[in-house]
Amino acid sequence: SPLYGSDAVAGVVNFVTRKGFEGVDLQADYKAVDSEGDSQEVKLQALYGVQKDRFDLTLAASFSDVTELDTTERRLSVFGQDDVSSLGNPASFVVSPDTVPSLSSPTFVIDPTGCEDFGGIPFAFGQDTGLGTSGLCRFDFGEFFTLVPEQQKIEAYGAFDYRLTDDMTFGLEVSYADIGTTRGNSPSFPVLTQPIVPATHPDNVFGADVGYFGRIKGNGAPRFDTPHTSETWRIAADIQGRVGEDYNWTLSYVYAGNDHQQIIEDVVADRLVNALNGLGGADCNLMMGAPGQGACQYFNPFATSFTTSPNDPALLDFLVESQVRAGEARAHVVDALLTGPWFTLPGGKAEFALGAQYRVDEFRLDYDDFSNNDAFAFLIGNPDSEGNIGVASLFGEIVLPLTETLTAQAALRYEAYDKDIGDTLDPKIALAWQPTDLFKLRGSYATSFRAPSVSQTAGISTILNQASDPVTGTTSFVANRTLGNEALQPETAKNYTLGALWTPVPKLNLTIDYWNIQVEDVIVQENFQAVLDAFAQDSSRVVRAGDPFNGPVVQINTTRVNATSLDTSGVDIAIDYEVDLWNGVLRPQMEANYVAEYEIDDPQQGFVDGVGSRNFRNIGTSMPEWRANLGLSYGKGPHQFTTFVRYIDNYIDDQNTTSIEQVKVAAHTTIDVQYALSVGDVFASSNDIILTVGATNLTNEAPPQVATNGGYDTKIHDPRGRLLYLRAQFSF
Repeated sequence: SPLYGSDAVAGVVNFVTRKGFEGVDLQADYKAVDSEGDSQEVKLQALYGVQKDRFDLTLAASFSDVTELDTTERRLSVFGQDDVSSLGNPASFVVSPDTVPSLSSPTFVIDPTGCEDFGGIPFAFGQDTGLGTSGLCRFDFGEFFTLVPEQQKIEAYGAFDYRLTDDMTFGLEVSYADIGTTRGNSPSFPVLTQPIVPATHPDNVFGADVGYFGRIKGNGAPRFDTPHTSETWRIAADIQGRVGEDYNWTLSYVYAGNDHQQIIEDVVADRLVNALNGLGGADCNLMMGAPGQGACQYFNPFATSFTTSPNDPALLDFLVESQVRAGEARAHVVDALLTGPWFTLPGGKAEFALGAQYRVDEFRLDYDDFSNNDAFAFLIGNPDSEGNIGVASLFGEIVLPLTETLTAQAALRYEAYDKDIGDTLDPKIALAWQPTDLFKLRGSYATSFRAPSVSQTAGISTILNQASDPVTGTTSFVANRTLGNEALQPETAKNYTLGALWTPVPKLNLTIDYWNIQVEDVIVQENFQAVLDAFAQDSSRVVRAGDPFNGPVVQINTTRVNATSLDTSGVDIAIDYEVDLWNGVLRPQMEANYVAEYEIDDPQQGFVDGVGSRNFRNIGTSMPEWRANLGLSYGKGPHQFTTFVRYIDNYIDDQNTTSIEQVKVAAHTTIDVQYALSVGDVFASSNDIILTVGATNLTNEAPPQVATNGGYDTKIHDPRGRLLYLRAQFSF
């Protein structure tokens, strides 16, 4: 954080763009799923560079097209178990004690006109209601989704440097990305509002008012697709100059933005209520029309819609509208920087950097009118939201060569935020001791500060999550609405590192690094399942249809909060060795990560030891204790062969673990192989062609089975199986 700003709590990844390139570089990639599916990816890339006396120009562009891999081709979940909704079509119905006095509370009843006959999965409760079997007609939605979505992506980049004088250069960078993605969904979403089917409905087999617990399309209907589009751009301009022989200065301005849109279909709740009362249809006059007469139609929610009393397709289309979510984000950043030598120490000259920055972030989410009025039966809706935040920074860094073997680095950054968030002063100090060329010891200490973002304080979002209701015992997708929190406090953190680099014998490099991050007042979104477990019958947090205490869950209200703390530590290990063998070079290598500590103070769950856990029920993320990559490569002349064995440790599945049985996500090992041939070296050509073939997950290992939506842990594992790829690169 002292060097890069408040958001760099755990570090920074620097992407250094390619400059000084001259010529043309063309590359084509083809990748395909080799088993259980035909998803393919084609990627074309081009790079052009020219250098003249006073300017350099670099241009790059790429295009990629990915075809989808859906769950009809490669299903990882267990049918009737992992992707089951309690709300299906055929549907279930809710019968109240007013209809059947022997019932003590509202009871679910399976549609007596059909369930399993039309693809439903009956789940009987065993209670005799007098109107049919108590229970649910469930729906398996596992074959309607995409593991790899269809996607088209266009990216472009340009960099231009012009030397105004011998001591001053103007630079301009422009980048752009346009991404279009399409994902599959169930034929229709569940209706969570539990509307009433009146006794007067001509298809009502109960002859009494009942609650509708289902979806308007299900078994036998095609899926519907959800398109996502995203445009991202960045424009950066700077002027760099020199003062005297030793000092460099830079003034820069960056403008960056993103526009994204998502369109998703759902039932309009009021239209469905009207249609259940015989007033459905685009041309039905709600004030003057008669139920089921003329342009006014009934929606048939019963299984007879599959046989004797089908629904009009035009009516089904009328019940549905599109939720349109349009988001905008903008950033403006102005920087000034001065670097150069300061004074001389026994190890050499001290170097310093002084800088200032001002940044403004802007955020806006705009929803359609139906969403603004919470009109949807499943997605519910969402209000519009917007906000902005500004921050001013002053920072400095100095590198001190104290001796020939000991170097110190010190940095300090001051940041002041508007919106009454406050300010912060964050230091960093680091030491590196290298008594010989073969051994180096390094360590650092720093503090950091992360202010809540605009979306965290002002944004409101409603998304869908699979939740298990402790009251009804059902599992289904429900709306999770997360509200912004103006009372959020900034995160603060302390970061320690200690590491060593050792070359015990020539060409054998050993690296070990210990890291420890202690974060206070962590800004997190409350875990929706934890809120449901803790506030199952609190109507302000858990909204239910019909009965506010025992009805089906419609919506879970969460917010963003400051968790008390999150402490994590671990060790990174790397080993790299080169051996001359058969006139070539053999290179074994290993990288491993060990998480020693992942302690969470969760707002609902309290203290959680999250190492080796999926952390489904708390604010953490899946955290295997060990991950490792073992590599072996051999290069000889134009030939290069590489293989990697990748290992992910097992970890506890806390979603499915009970007091009686501990369930684990199994360990996972995959093998990648690659062969590359430099054709230019073979024919001693000045132009180079490199051909590469390879396979990812060569043995086609499926991700470990998890009893959850999708059948695997999407945060850790890749669902695609074996991927074969071919690459051709041509440089001239």
